[in-house]
Amino acid sequence: MTALFSTLIFSADILCVAVLAWVSLCAMGLGRSGLIERSVGWLLLVLAVVVSSGVLLGFFGGLGRSGFFLLHVAGLATLFAWRRKWRDDLSQGFVWLADWWRLCRSCTPEGFIVLGLVFVLGFLAVLAARAEPVVFDALTYRLSRIGQWLQDGRIAHYQTDDPRLNYMPVAPDLVIAWLLGATENGFHGAALSQMMGGVLLLAATFGLARLAELSRRVALGAVVIVLGMANVAAQFTAIQSDLFTAGIFAASYLLWHRALVRGEGSWVAGIGFGLAWGAKGTMFYLAPGAALWVGWLVFKNRRQWRALLPTGSAAGLAFLLFVVPSYQRNLASYHSLFGPHEAVVLHHGGPLTGVEHLEKLRWNLQTSAVQLFDPTAQAFWCQDFSRWIGRRLLTRESLEDDRYLFLHQVPRRLLMEGVMQQTEPDGDIISCGVLAVLLFFGGFAWAGLRGWRDRTAAQIFVWSTGVVVYVLVQHALVQWHQWGYRFMVLAAPWMGVVGAWCVAQLFRKLQVAAWAVIILSQLQVFIFVQWRANQAGWQAVTQPDHALSHFIYSHWREWARKLDHADVPVRLVFPINQALAAFYRVVPSRPVELAKFSESLAATAEAAVDSNGGWLVVPAGRFKGREGRVFGQTWLFNGEGDSMHSLAAYRRLQPGENPAAMLYQFTRSFTAGGMQTRLLVKSWETPVTVRLRNPATYPWRVRAETALGVAEEEIPAGGEIVLNLPVTPEVLAELILNFEGTPDARAAMIYPITALQRP
Repeated sequence: MTALFSTLIFSADILCVAVLAWVSLCAMGLGRSGLIERSVGWLLLVLAVVVSSGVLLGFFGGLGRSGFFLLHVAGLATLFAWRRKWRDDLSQGFVWLADWWRLCRSCTPEGFIVLGLVFVLGFLAVLAARAEPVVFDALTYRLSRIGQWLQDGRIAHYQTDDPRLNYMPVAPDLVIAWLLGATENGFHGAALSQMMGGVLLLAATFGLARLAELSRRVALGAVVIVLGMANVAAQFTAIQSDLFTAGIFAASYLLWHRALVRGEGSWVAGIGFGLAWGAKGTMFYLAPGAALWVGWLVFKNRRQWRALLPTGSAAGLAFLLFVVPSYQRNLASYHSLFGPHEAVVLHHGGPLTGVEHLEKLRWNLQTSAVQLFDPTAQAFWCQDFSRWIGRRLLTRESLEDDRYLFLHQVPRRLLMEGVMQQTEPDGDIISCGVLAVLLFFGGFAWAGLRGWRDRTAAQIFVWSTGVVVYVLVQHALVQWHQWGYRFMVLAAPWMGVVGAWCVAQLFRKLQVAAWAVIILSQLQVFIFVQWRANQAGWQAVTQPDHALSHFIYSHWREWARKLDHADVPVRLVFPINQALAAFYRVVPSRPVELAKFSESLAATAEAAVDSNGGWLVVPAGRFKGREGRVFGQTWLFNGEGDSMHSLAAYRRLQPGENPAAMLYQFTRSFTAGGMQTRLLVKSWETPVTVRLRNPATYPWRVRAETALGVAEEEIPAGGEIVLNLPVTPEVLAELILNFEGTPDARAAMIYPITALQRP
C-alpha cells in the first residue's frame, strides 16, 4: 500500500510539474511559437522547476517526495492565482499536443522520420527507467550523496574522504532525487535525467540546423549524426551528467538565438543558461567558444540590444539560484569556489608557463587524436581499418609518465593500447567516431572558403570556430584522461549541424549517397553502443553484473540489508572511490552516517564503534586482528580480505552476547588429489566450527589442519559433517582443508561446500 501511495503521489507530481512548466512557458511568451521552441522551452522549464524546487527544499530541510509535491502544488496554485489567462494557456497546450500528433501521422517523409525518432527515444526511456546503476562515478559519489540528501532532507557537505560528494554541482542530482520519488528501493529511473537532457540535445540540433537554413530533412539528418556519435549514444541511458548539461545549454542557446533574431529577449533561455552552469563544471571550458557565438550574434543584431535585457536578467537570477549556493558551500568548506585545492590540482595540474601550456595542448591533442580511432566508436565496415590507424599512431605516444596526466599509474601509450584492443564499447572512454569529425572539418573548411558574403556560411564558420576553441581550451587546461570524450558531448549539436551543412553543399546525387552511408553508419553505431556498452542500454538492464562496479554494488547492498538491528544507524568510514550508494535506499531502511577514513585513528574496532549500538563499516583490512570485543562480520571479494572491495562491519556486543568468529580470507586452489581451501579466521573461543556439505554423488575425504591440530574425516555423498577445529583464541588463525576424492569425484569437479558456522 505504501508503494502504491508513493506512486500515486509521484504521478500527481509529474502532472503538476508539466502543467506548471507549460503555464510558465505561456507566461513568458512562447505558448504560440514554433513547435520546436514550444517543446524545447517546456522541457527546459520542467527541469528548471524541479531543480529550483530541490534547491529551496534542500536549503530548508524538506527535500524528498512529499516536499517536491507540496512545493509544486503551491507553485501551481500561486501561478494560477496570478495568471488570469491560464485557461487559454491550457488550451494552447492541447493545441501543442495536437500539432505533435498531426506531425507523426502526416505520412510524409519527415513525419515517418520523426515517428521513428519518437519510437527510438521511447525505447531508450524504457531502458533508462529499468537500467541498474552501473556507472562507477555514480555509485561512488553521485547516488551516494543523493541518498544522503534524501535521508537528511537537505543539501549539505559531509565528512568524507571523497570530496566529490560535496563540491560537484547539484542540478542533475536534484532531478535524480525527484525521479527517485517513483520508487522506495534502489536507484531505478535515475538515468531518466540524462534521457531528458538527450531529448533536449536532439531537439536543439534540429532547431540549430533550421537556423542554418537547412531543410527539415537535412536537419533531421543532423539529428541522426548526433544520435550516432558513440559518446552521445552511450549516455542516453547512463547515470552521468554530461548529456544533461549539453542538452540544457544547446536548448538555451537555440531559444536565445531565435528570440534575438526576432528582436526579442528570452526569459526561458536565460533560465537555461543559469541551469547549465549549475549542472557541470565543464561549462567553463566551453565558455570561450560559446562567448564567440554569443558575441557574433550580438554584433549582428546590435540594434536589438534592448532584447538582451530580459535574457540577461533571467540568466542572472538563475545563476543566483542554481550556481551561487554551491559556491557558497565550497567557500565555507574549502575556502575555494571550485572545491578543495587538491581536486583542482588533480584535474588541472600545477601552475604552468605559456610554453608549458602549449606543450600540454600538443600532447593532449595528440593522445585524443589516437583515441578518436577507438574501433568500437566506428561503424562495422571501418572498425578494423580504424584500429590499424590507431595502432600506427600509437608509436608517437609516450611510454613514460608525464606531468600532464590525470592519473600517473599508466602511461599514455599503454592506456591507448587498451582502447585499441577493445571489442566492446566502454561508455566512459568511447570517442565520438571519425565520421562525425570528418564531416565537421569538411563543413568548417567549406564555410571558410565560402567567405563572409554568404550569411549562412559565416554562421557555420563561427559555430565551427567556437567548437575548435572549446577543444583547444579543454586540452590546454585539463590533465589528460581517457574520459575526455564524455565532455565533448557539449559540442555535439554544433558538430552535427556543421556536418549536415557540409553534406548539403554536395551535388544532388552525391548527397543521396553520402546520406545513405551516414545514416546507416550512425544508426549501426547507435544500436551497437546501446546493445553492448556495459554502462548503459541493454546490458544495464539484462546483465548489469557484467560491470564490476554493479557487481560490487549489488553484493554490498544485499550484505548490508542482512545486517541485524535495522533500527540502528550504519556509519561508513571509507577511503575515496568506494560504492557507498549500496548502503542507501535499502529495505529495511536504516540511517546512514559518513566519516573520514583518513581521520579514523582508533587502534581497535571496539574503540571505533558507536556507543549507540550502530554498525561501523570499514574496509576489511582496517581492524583485521585488532578488533577487540565486538560483534562483526565480513564480505570478501573473491575471498580476498585485503581487496579494496572487501568489507567488515562491527558493532558493540549486546548484554550477554559473545563475539562470533570472523572470516578474513577464503581461497581455493586445485591439488593433485582434489582441492585445497584456506580460511583465515579470528575467533574469541576455541574450537572453531566449520560445516562441510558434499553435493556430489561421490564421497570426499578431508584433512583439516590448524596450528594446534589435525583432523581427518570423510564426507559421504550428498551428506554433511561438522568439524570442530582447535585454534588460539583472539589470534588470527589459518585453517587448511585438503579435499581428496576418487578419480570419478575429481572428474565430476563437484567439490564440498565450506562454511564457517556462526550464531
